[in-house]
Amino acid sequence: MAGDSKSTENPLNLASLPVELLNIIFSKLNPCYLQDTVRLVCKRFAEILSDDAFWKLCFRRHFGVRSKKYKYPLLQPFGFHEGFTIEKRFRCGDQISWREITSRLNKRDILWGKAEKVVSRFSSIPHSSEVDAVRILPNHGICVTGGRDKMMCLWNLDFKKNPLLLAKEKSHNGWVWDIAFCQQDEFFSCGWDNTIKGWNLSNQLSCFKVMRTSSPPMCMDVVPGLIAAGLLTQEISMYDPRIAILHEIHRYNGHSRTVTSLKIVENKIYSVSEDKTISIYDTRNLAVIDKKKLKLSCETAFPRKMAVYRDLVYVGDSKGCFSVYHMQSDYDSPLVCLKVGNERPINSIIPSLEGVIVGTSDAGAKMIIPSVPMQVVQQFNGDKSEITSMDYHKNYLVVTTASSHRTVQFYTPVPDLYNV
Repeated sequence: MAGDSKSTENPLNLASLPVELLNIIFSKLNPCYLQDTVRLVCKRFAEILSDDAFWKLCFRRHFGVRSKKYKYPLLQPFGFHEGFTIEKRFRCGDQISWREITSRLNKRDILWGKAEKVVSRFSSIPHSSEVDAVRILPNHGICVTGGRDKMMCLWNLDFKKNPLLLAKEKSHNGWVWDIAFCQQDEFFSCGWDNTIKGWNLSNQLSCFKVMRTSSPPMCMDVVPGLIAAGLLTQEISMYDPRIAILHEIHRYNGHSRTVTSLKIVENKIYSVSEDKTISIYDTRNLAVIDKKKLKLSCETAFPRKMAVYRDLVYVGDSKGCFSVYHMQSDYDSPLVCLKVGNERPINSIIPSLEGVIVGTSDAGAKMIIPSVPMQVVQQFNGDKSEITSMDYHKNYLVVTTASSHRTVQFYTPVPDLYNV
């Protein structure tokens, strides 16, 4: 009885175990489970699981089987080298959250790693021509597409509901070429009718603003208070959607040929062009502060699509390759250059911490890890047609194509895998 009383007074408590034993136990658990559940149990678990060294070792355990075959050049600036050497200090760049990258890589593998666990839906009506633009509208559960039939459509991302919500004919008097989300219920579209239009989701997709461009806009980006549009000429036009002026507030020449892609990052506009350069423009001083020649996959390639994630610039070229550069580099030596397509352009790049989704004109859409050699997590073949645009948000991937079927393709993991 005395022994029973003693055991009752001092029950076994997992949180009271030595940290060495807890590290061994935690090392056997799924990184997602550690991040989403175990870390929230108590302060001691949270403290143990906030140690970057633990998560570096966790990364090695779960992805180390690939170490002899693959290199991770994008992680090397953060103290992660060949052979998974653990360093106390980072060599350069901003510190990376190893807990976040390990748990998100693990979750991505669980959600997207098996083709049979990914459900898809294809829609073609009411678009009657190629669909060149798509944008998911966060917090609304919908996306908007624009095509060469001058039409824009709203689609429901919920697979249990009717996909088409609204079709607006003659939204532009020319091809709808790009769409950018702004804020709340507003987004903007640009077309070959030399206009940029602002749309409100309320009142059956009403147009609240029309801005004129001097030539057809080939790309654009929007942040609160600023719209930047790259034109068929070498110019980039800037607009303020908050004021009544319908023409640009400023225009500059950042390149010598057509602007193919641009991105607003804080107070700078990054743009690439057919002249094979990247231009960096300061919106406060209204001046080009840097312009550099890009080192691409071959001499005949030119930049086709650009994306920016954290301090990395991703550039897809016209020959099916994409290169990754550090923002502060000279752009003459990419951190990594990978062949994704065959010989046709990359038309879409969506980078994230756990990898990159790339859409090409001849190899479909691929979810990849930018290692050397490249690792393909999932390939979305669809109808094996040219990918014109993609967008991704909260485990929903929407792909538009230039196929004869004019499909809008929706992909998502099966619902029972979300809580991993």
